[in-house]
Amino acid sequence: MNLRRALGGLVIVAVLGCAPLPGASSSPPPSAVAATPTAPVGTSSPTAAAVTPGPSSSAALTGWWGTDGTSFCAAPAFYRTEIEVAGIGSCTGVLVDPPRTITIGVTQALDLHMTIQPSSGQPFYALPASPDATVLAPTAIADQATAGWRGAAVGTVTLTTVGACIATATQVQARRPCPVLVVQVVPLAFRGVVDLRPEGWSFLTNFPEVPDFPATSAEVYGPSGAETPPLEGPGRLVLYETFELETEDAEAYFAHRAEQSRTGGGHEVDVEVNGEPAVAWVDDESGELVLGWQLPGKSEVLVANRADFTIKQLVASAESVSECCG
Repeated sequence: MNLRRALGGLVIVAVLGCAPLPGASSSPPPSAVAATPTAPVGTSSPTAAAVTPGPSSSAALTGWWGTDGTSFCAAPAFYRTEIEVAGIGSCTGVLVDPPRTITIGVTQALDLHMTIQPSSGQPFYALPASPDATVLAPTAIADQATAGWRGAAVGTVTLTTVGACIATATQVQARRPCPVLVVQVVPLAFRGVVDLRPEGWSFLTNFPEVPDFPATSAEVYGPSGAETPPLEGPGRLVLYETFELETEDAEAYFAHRAEQSRTGGGHEVDVEVNGEPAVAWVDDESGELVLGWQLPGKSEVLVANRADFTIKQLVASAESVSECCG
């Protein structure tokens, strides 16, 4: 199955994020890493003087990143957010440019670990620093290879180190400033949960981002115990959420799906969600239903099929979307 087609453009980035990885653990949560605000060791950050090294001066080979020598993916770095642990770069241990982009909310935590060389005990790449501590503020340094940050204000920063990295456009590897991770900090809006679903349906899986729409995530629902894929179509309900960004129109993903429906022969239906005007697109041939509406701080899209939902039932499910946490 073409995974991009199955999700209307949603695929997993295999090169830039080898996640989840064997043995990776998200416990304790990133927030547990927070400490007195500090900056990464050896940087010229304005807060560098406040650095308080972690309890150990030597870097650990294993930890929340889960690398115990048995993983097939020798990623050069790993990150942890409140929803995932993932590898960064290629599985041959080299950073790539452009890097992966992730999204966190204001006040949410990010941890980063640079992979250690077992022979020397030193990381392959030095810890990066946040170029703008007003957007992504340093919080803790566990050792020379592991550090944490927290979203402080809306904006985008690129964590950068120095070393040999590969430019994906040319496949040329050279030593230079290398981007490790692009971090988009968005207004804190909690991820939603579809509370009203067909009887016997439950959460099946989720995906942290859609290609070309890095602020958009997806949650897939279907009959309990159903296997994925398929990820869309009869027997599936998918909630796409786009968090507001300065660099991305929050309604761009819905516009993308609406255009796909229109060019495929779908037609527009005016509806109301939570008493506000909204739009649904209906493809009479495939049965696909696409509904878009707004919630504070984010744009919502539900994708379903007429085999399972009427438009009225899909609107009811949209109105049942509640905050998942906080």
